[in-house]
Amino acid sequence: LEDLYNDTRRPLVITLNNQCLEVRSDWSGWDEAVLRICRWFENRNILDQLLMIGAGNEFDLYWSQNKNDVPPEFAADLARRTARIAHNFGVKVSATSVAGPEWPHYLQTMADLCRDDVDYFDIHPYGQQPDGWGPDNGWMHGLLADVITTAQDITQKSIVCTEYGVKVGDAGN
Repeated sequence: LEDLYNDTRRPLVITLNNQCLEVRSDWSGWDEAVLRICRWFENRNILDQLLMIGAGNEFDLYWSQNKNDVPPEFAADLARRTARIAHNFGVKVSATSVAGPEWPHYLQTMADLCRDDVDYFDIHPYGQQPDGWGPDNGWMHGLLADVITTAQDITQKSIVCTEYGVKVGDAGN
């Protein structure tokens, strides 16, 4: 966390996942990692800098390939656990981001289980065309406004977008 500290006091969004040493690949260190993040900012009297903790990253991509790997029920539980800790410090929480081919189904199931516990739901709408971007250029495959509306309709919550763009391969390298 020392590397994240910035004297300019810009708000930070931390996406926490099991790729971090403290969380461990089996997720057994999750609660302690969330608590450590919140306490780190609290001890420096800069909790206002920590805007949000994202509880995971694109679980639906793994789930779309293997329905036993990070199912929406797991994601909802992780989001609820994160909120139980982070909200004690005034830190906002988003459920895991979604970006896979079955993201609406994943998001619906997850939202039904943790809607009242989290502050936001996160989408990664890669390849979606923003308003005003002329005709489809071949590498956009939908409208950004439609994806945001769909996500809001599903979750009945505020949506954040912590990643957006186009994959290089989709844009013809």
